[in-house]
Amino acid sequence: MSHKIPCLIGDIGGTNARFTLILVTSNPEENPEEIETKYWETFQFPSVKSVFDNFLEKYQNTDKYPQFGVFGVASPVKNNTLLQFVNIPHWIPTNGDELAKELKMKKIVFMNDYAANGYGIQTKLIEGKDYLWVNKQEIDPNGTKLTFGAGTGLGFGYCVKDPHSPHYIVCDSQGGRQDYVSKNDLQYALMAYLAKYYGVDHVSVERASCGQSLIPIYQFLKDYEKIEPEPTLYAKLKDFHETSMSDNYSALNKELVQKGLKEECPLCKRTLELFVEIYGGVCGNFSTLMMPYGGIYILGGLSVALEPIIVKKGIFMKAYGDKGRIKPFLDQMPIMIITVHDIAIRGLREYCRRLVEEDEKK
Repeated sequence: MSHKIPCLIGDIGGTNARFTLILVTSNPEENPEEIETKYWETFQFPSVKSVFDNFLEKYQNTDKYPQFGVFGVASPVKNNTLLQFVNIPHWIPTNGDELAKELKMKKIVFMNDYAANGYGIQTKLIEGKDYLWVNKQEIDPNGTKLTFGAGTGLGFGYCVKDPHSPHYIVCDSQGGRQDYVSKNDLQYALMAYLAKYYGVDHVSVERASCGQSLIPIYQFLKDYEKIEPEPTLYAKLKDFHETSMSDNYSALNKELVQKGLKEECPLCKRTLELFVEIYGGVCGNFSTLMMPYGGIYILGGLSVALEPIIVKKGIFMKAYGDKGRIKPFLDQMPIMIITVHDIAIRGLREYCRRLVEEDEKK
């Protein structure tokens, strides 16, 4: 019988932090037992360590004090060092190994928050419950895996098979910062519009294919294609700009998506179609870089919301494969939408399980 080992997982962002204490075994078929979850606003703490101290105080000298910790962070990570948060300038870089020694834990691992998805997709996923097929092809058990998805921003990462273990090595990336390359006159005009909209010379693929892209694409198409907007929503969106993002930003995006999917607003419908076309093209670009015969895993709540267009209308796959002579190879890549919202948490749990497994072998 496997022993239950207390572990701490969580995500640390520029605005909020969430810590969860769990009991983990080395058995991949056994789900962790959750003990407690706490949330904080990160800015109120003077350092990364002080966040840990706040959570761990009540567990000092108990059998629930964690031995391992794994955290996804909204910051670059180098050599297990969490580098400075842009939104929390008073936090100094923090090394996980040194922090573990201070806190008397065996190990603390920091990883980019998107890398946690890479571990999540390595857990058991059930078709129809955890994912839906976009392009159903055989998954190469040793092939590279690609994670890609639109949320507030655009995430991209990949996993390569470790030849010395049954696991994959997860690699994070800032691939969303690549240049957005237009492929026709419409997208070229959009690129120029986005450069002016954001006041930048460099328009990244993220600017054109993430959650924040929908409203500027809507505004662009209204004038470029002369599409008559639905008056109620247009009154809310006509002067909206990212720099004035308010608490109702998510609600406006949601309303735009719903009206587009229900075809209640021709401009919303066209916005979603152009977004998915760009999204598919970007995914195809990433695919040519990685040749992910192990699968492309599309993540993010926006991807799930747009599933009717991505899967059923064929716009995504047409743009994805529009790469000339390499198209026959791209068509062989398995592509699926991850439909659950806890895939990163599953990844953190899985990493803890591996740490427990390795520790038991010592």
